[in-house]
Amino acid sequence: MIPETIGVDLLNQAFYMFKRQNEADRQKFYINMSAFYFRIKSEMERVIKEEFLRKPFSGKTLNKLFFFHDDVIEKIISRKTAGVLSNNPKVMYNDKTDKELDDFLYSINFWESIKEAYKRSKYFNCVLQMPVFDYEEKAIRLDLLQGDTCSVNTKKDYLKIRELLIPRLDENQEIYYTFWSETEHKTIRPNGENIPIKNNPQNKNPYGKIPVSILRDSIGWDFWGEPNIALYTYQMLHTLKISDNERGEFYYKFPIALAKNLKITDQDEMSPGYILKQENINPDITMALEYITSNTDWSSIRENEKSRREQFMVNQKLPASSASADIKVLSGYAKNIDEIELVESREGDKANLMRFIYDAIDMTLMVAKYNSNQMKDFKLGKYDINNITLQFQEINSYESEQDKWLRREKEKQYGMKDEIDFIMEDENCSEEEAISILQSKRKRRAMLNLDDKTVKPVTTADLFSNLTTAE
Repeated sequence: MIPETIGVDLLNQAFYMFKRQNEADRQKFYINMSAFYFRIKSEMERVIKEEFLRKPFSGKTLNKLFFFHDDVIEKIISRKTAGVLSNNPKVMYNDKTDKELDDFLYSINFWESIKEAYKRSKYFNCVLQMPVFDYEEKAIRLDLLQGDTCSVNTKKDYLKIRELLIPRLDENQEIYYTFWSETEHKTIRPNGENIPIKNNPQNKNPYGKIPVSILRDSIGWDFWGEPNIALYTYQMLHTLKISDNERGEFYYKFPIALAKNLKITDQDEMSPGYILKQENINPDITMALEYITSNTDWSSIRENEKSRREQFMVNQKLPASSASADIKVLSGYAKNIDEIELVESREGDKANLMRFIYDAIDMTLMVAKYNSNQMKDFKLGKYDINNITLQFQEINSYESEQDKWLRREKEKQYGMKDEIDFIMEDENCSEEEAISILQSKRKRRAMLNLDDKTVKPVTTADLFSNLTTAE
């Protein structure tokens, strides 16, 4: 008898088989992308040879090619992210700076991890930050994960993680996997063997949630979204083109030699300073050494490449001048305009980063508090994430001092801001700290009679003259 559920069973089996195959393809694609982001020479060359074999290059040509690796990815990503996190955001607790919290975040390189996650999101699209307690170092470390370093099963809401699997290497360089769900946490061998976790023999998740924070550059059709395939492809093409062009120029400089009636063997190599000695020359035979050169139009090739580079920058939401090596294009008023064009996209990034940083701080404090009794020199108190506030530190590199003064005069004129707001901007402090700074300045001005026009201001010499000299 055929079971009634056979149709559903077969459908589920087909779905999970497709999912496994699709996951393997996805991981391979992200591994290839990572080769170019992390500049792994052997892997970059492997990918190029695989992608361009018979498209149109032969395997023999690709194997002979010397690859020139000129990193475009870092330049474009740095251009996109410049200025947003140049200064670390200011973290305040109950509207006050908290030295213990600042010192803790600094000690685990929290802001360096956030900046790197931001950069990676411009390439991989989706990046996870995971706080991990290192039992050997007795400290918190922050791991960054992307599509090639972990696998996820999602909830009904495909943007949320139900299960997380992370491959890792042990001290013997053998692979094992870390598994996380909201209720379980375990480590397993590739053969399914369970590895006991220190202080957690029940394999329970002590946090009640998967301790990861997710940063997405944009939401796509699945959990990972769409990475910056255009940048990945452009980097491959750029590497191959400059490598092939250099190879072509070598042949152009050292063309093919055609010898007529000369005693030259296949073992002879022509090089600078080489003397071609001929004996018993027959005057009736014409001898010649001619060179075969190509008619390649190198100037047109370079002009076409320049045009493609500029168009690619525009497609990446960057000004075309980003592709230029002309100093005049990259300086002065044109550069200021370019910076202004990037402000809107960077402001959107700040809102996205704000959510990510809040969640990352919350997850990090959760892991730290749970393992605090095992951590060295841990002095962090109890924190409520709802009482933590963030302030991005602005960098207006394109605003001159005169423009800044004029802007602030207008802001005061229309009642938009006052001196306290300006101190908060300049000193990157809270409102309470700004008030304290302003009051201190006013007290000093009053003591020195700087605001009374009818009284001669007190000078430094006056202050020293009133001091009692020690006997």
